[in-house]
Amino acid sequence: MIGNSWKLEAIPTDWCDFAEFKLHQDKRRRLKSSKFMNIIEYLNQKGITAKQKTAVEWCSPCPVCGGNDRFTFWPDRGRYYCRGCNKSGDIIDLIRNVDGLSFIEARNLAGFEAREPGSQRHSGECRNVSGDMDIKQHTTPCELWKKKAAEFVAAAHKRLLASPEQLAWLQKVRGITIDTVKRFQLGWNDKDRYHYRPGWGLPEVTKENGRRKTLWLPRGIVIPSYSISDELLRLKIRRPDVALQNDTDPRYVFVCGGSVAPAFFGPAKSVFVVVESELDAILLGQECGDLATPMAIGGTMNQLGHYIFTLW
Repeated sequence: MIGNSWKLEAIPTDWCDFAEFKLHQDKRRRLKSSKFMNIIEYLNQKGITAKQKTAVEWCSPCPVCGGNDRFTFWPDRGRYYCRGCNKSGDIIDLIRNVDGLSFIEARNLAGFEAREPGSQRHSGECRNVSGDMDIKQHTTPCELWKKKAAEFVAAAHKRLLASPEQLAWLQKVRGITIDTVKRFQLGWNDKDRYHYRPGWGLPEVTKENGRRKTLWLPRGIVIPSYSISDELLRLKIRRPDVALQNDTDPRYVFVCGGSVAPAFFGPAKSVFVVVESELDAILLGQECGDLATPMAIGGTMNQLGHYIFTLW
């Protein structure tokens, strides 16, 4: 151990499989699993029969609220969500919500074994709630993509600084100041733009109608994200509400070619705060100063993948 510094390690996917790594005070303990219960087995114990909707998605009556077919779960990810009671989580969360057990009681019922006090910690050990699972290795964007994206970010940043209306929206709605806009290079794309995909280092794609697919950069707030080593990872664009035509129209657009690896908004500190949204991470970076490093996973379905934190 050197001081209180932290190191982010990339664990090869053939070392361990896992569904998630939560930084909850109780759940952040790494648990060594022998045989554990999955969601289907737990529902069967409760007399609930699940139906398979797609190759990866199942549904059933909710064991918490009893709503019919509102309970959806994904066995390969070990996750569930109920549209009725708005409960979600993994097998341990489910057991706690249904049976009213503590975390330790639910963990034991699910078949996990707690680490013995004083036992040696292995960097590849982590909680597995999904069974066999294919964790995708995060890739970094190609050099041409990073070059074009950086040029786009620089131009969008200048537009945002010259757009009082958008700066006011960020301040009023998201609490983000102009100094923070400058610090994290937020931008404004004033119109929909369509680019030639190979010009950004992306493969050419032909649509079913025979036309060439383009790279869409929609109108909206441009949010660049960076790795812990300050490498540009991805771009997201937050579209204005007036641009959304219906409820299914995406508010946030992930620019094709970027990486879904966790993004960091500030230099590495001894404490990391994990959130879903990049804009939330930026606000945290604004408010917490040098106390912690905000990290955005970019979406609830994006796993932390093969990244874990270990004290150096």
